[in-house]
Amino acid sequence: MGYINPAWSRCLIRFREVQDYIDKSASVAPLGDGRYRAELYGTWVLTAYAACEYSLNEIGRACVEFIGVRASTPNKLPEEVQRKHLHLTLEAVRRSLASNGSLVDVDSALQKIRSAQRAAYSNLMKIDRNVWPHVVREWLSRLGLTKNDLTWMEQAIPGKTETYSSRMAALVEERNPIAHGVAPSQIRSSSVMKDWVQDCQNFVEKCAMSITEKLVVEYQPRLLKVGYLDKRTQLGASTLALSSCMQSIEVNDHVVLKSASSVKAARIVSLMSNGSFLNSALRGMKQVSVGLSKKHSGSNLYIAP
Repeated sequence: MGYINPAWSRCLIRFREVQDYIDKSASVAPLGDGRYRAELYGTWVLTAYAACEYSLNEIGRACVEFIGVRASTPNKLPEEVQRKHLHLTLEAVRRSLASNGSLVDVDSALQKIRSAQRAAYSNLMKIDRNVWPHVVREWLSRLGLTKNDLTWMEQAIPGKTETYSSRMAALVEERNPIAHGVAPSQIRSSSVMKDWVQDCQNFVEKCAMSITEKLVVEYQPRLLKVGYLDKRTQLGASTLALSSCMQSIEVNDHVVLKSASSVKAARIVSLMSNGSFLNSALRGMKQVSVGLSKKHSGSNLYIAP
């Protein structure tokens, strides 16, 4: 059973829906109607932001489910993670009581907060604020991720001057007044908006990969090997040759590159067999080349948890 990788697949579907909506709505927008176009642009911003918020919470939920399986009781968690699980969940219970929440629900949450069923009640990886980059950093720190683990946030997006952090911050900044009924101060084209959505999707993906790497290192799960490496065939720094697949894989799946000294999460960007590009490679398929979003350095390839 997967956790983070299936969650990422659901996130990818949501971002694709936003991209498709921008395309389709832009094609029917009246060119001369400024008010209509402003309102349309506002929906683009709101749906893009909603996709980011949904995706981060979806990844967080999957993360808690994974931890719930790997650590059957909270006392098996790293101490700091255990403290944050208890603190955040109790804080949610306090807020529920303050707003006249159901005492039955509160009592149930208190009973299960240290049980094997705690994942359904834990607020460890829930985000209840706007997803500003500093909020996301705090969210990731709940798993023990440090500033050194998140240096990618301040790196420039390839081919651009903006960083991953600044692009996400700009989306939140643009979204907030629109969400409160304020007309946008400028209207970006559909192509610019789609590019913005892609940058934010990449931000979310890097969050998912950072979490995957942390979980693999911290909890040492049993990983499923994607296939047998064909060590006689060298295809490049970011492409691995498999003599056969041990697991079915698809383009855009997240995988783990694991060696004795490092763990890296990557995305499958292409699959090829017998000279043909594939969307998926089924278990048992022979001679498959796997193009990756990162250099493999000869590491073994595993399905991400």
